[in-house]
Amino acid sequence: MASIKANFFILCGLVAVASCQQLSGSASSNPQGGQDIVAVGKVGAGSPDLNAVGGVFAAGNTDKMAHGAPPTLGGFAGLNVDGHGLSLERTITPGIQSTMKENARINFFDDKTHEVDTNLFHSRTHLDKPNFTFDKYGASLDYSHTRGHGASVGMSNIPNIGSNLDITGRANLWSSPDRMTSFDLTGTHTRGLSGQFAGQNNWGAGVGLTHRW
Repeated sequence: MASIKANFFILCGLVAVASCQQLSGSASSNPQGGQDIVAVGKVGAGSPDLNAVGGVFAAGNTDKMAHGAPPTLGGFAGLNVDGHGLSLERTITPGIQSTMKENARINFFDDKTHEVDTNLFHSRTHLDKPNFTFDKYGASLDYSHTRGHGASVGMSNIPNIGSNLDITGRANLWSSPDRMTSFDLTGTHTRGLSGQFAGQNNWGAGVGLTHRW
């Protein structure tokens, strides 16, 4: 049954891509090896202040896929009004897991250079092995700069498992004139607030090259 659902989802994705107005993607170096590849097909309607979008995507790491790992496939739909937005996203990694995520974005500030948003989300993930389903709730305060810099502070909670504080940052070190290629420094920090990982800190940092098309 799982393989039937996966094949049906892939077929729907291919049909949707065939009708997309815009095709894009990116390739980013991964510090743990390989390239993270994302391909997106999107359709949209409306004006910059009021619009609806929808589409499909596929994502995977070249090293992992070379060793037999399946790509992650997904579909999304969203409504944007004056910088605020509501969105739904469905992803499936065949034979591994599937996730449905709802997100609400509230824009607090945007002067076309600096932007500050709050994101509220809920997701439900089903793991195929073991057969297990869990919910995740969270919120974050996000900052972005047109030159590619950004930062985010958020909290997330998985009921009966625990909650985390997540901090991420990104500094753009170099961009091509058309901003389709960039070299960035990234950093992450996660602290367990409750549950079995309470009090634990995880730090991460890396530099990577990303090309978009």
